[in-house]
Amino acid sequence: MKKRVFSLLQLVIGFAILGVIFYRLHRSGDLGKLLEAVHTAVDNWPYLVLAIAGMGLSLFFCTARWGYLLQAQGVDLPFRRQGTLYLIGQFFSAFMLGATGGDVVKAYYVATETEHKRAEVIATVVVDRIVGLIALVALVVVVMLCRLPFFLAHAETRVAIVFNLALLGGVTVVLLAVFQRNIFERWSLFRKLEQNTSIGEVLSRVYAAMRFCLGKRGLLPKVLFLSFLNHMSMVTWTLYLAKAIGIRNGFIDMLTIIPLVNTVATIPITPGGLGTRESAAIFLLGTVGIPPSQAVTLSLLCYSNILVWSLLGGIVYLAYAWQRGRPQLAAVE
Repeated sequence: MKKRVFSLLQLVIGFAILGVIFYRLHRSGDLGKLLEAVHTAVDNWPYLVLAIAGMGLSLFFCTARWGYLLQAQGVDLPFRRQGTLYLIGQFFSAFMLGATGGDVVKAYYVATETEHKRAEVIATVVVDRIVGLIALVALVVVVMLCRLPFFLAHAETRVAIVFNLALLGGVTVVLLAVFQRNIFERWSLFRKLEQNTSIGEVLSRVYAAMRFCLGKRGLLPKVLFLSFLNHMSMVTWTLYLAKAIGIRNGFIDMLTIIPLVNTVATIPITPGGLGTRESAAIFLLGTVGIPPSQAVTLSLLCYSNILVWSLLGGIVYLAYAWQRGRPQLAAVE
């Protein structure tokens, strides 16, 4: 119940941020420009189609990445089944509140087919998230180094430098602290938890599986490369959406700014970065000459593109649940 209330609060915060953004656009007289940008996007529908296809390619890379992690744990699922479960997870992440998140649902359905590997399946979902974040932050840092004069020339991008270096440092410290030595061997608290509680035993298995994944030779480069392809695909289909609303900036500008916006959207303040993504878009896209009305429209179109595939995931879920019988959502809540 508490988790549902927290998720509802996140949703309220997201819409509140959007309300403030729209109010400011109204006060500045730019709200009409936002509507004009939407009409322009509809007229340029071929770009929208390309963007939707590009999002599908992003999901393909993500599914393949998760597939490698599953295989590393001895979980052999056909790629079609992996894609089905990934789309179902996308649906739950986008539309369902409470503890029934997309990652939990993916892990639950895989675990029902491989009961002896439940902890290992949970570990693949966690590692999948970690690797995606590492690849995103690494991409941002590389772009910053390549375009350092640009980042130093604007107050907004200087803030982005500090934020992403802090994020990179935090991720690095956590990974070193957690995975350099086995915490269940090093700290007595974790040993007692493992020995005296059933949840401790499960956590120990999940932790061991995560260490195994991140330490397996040749696996990390593969999944990082697929993560890189996913992020480059996102930049590309965002560029198509930008062209749809009349933005003339090229790929380099999108590669410079969009990953920065995505790092802000990963902060779990609102569901799917709703509101925070739009705020970051206004803040950062202005450095490449994109006005607030177009920045907000572009950000909302990106979110809508994700929702299109999430709705498809809902259809896939209904078909999947029909084949398996009535879905037992209470088991994953």
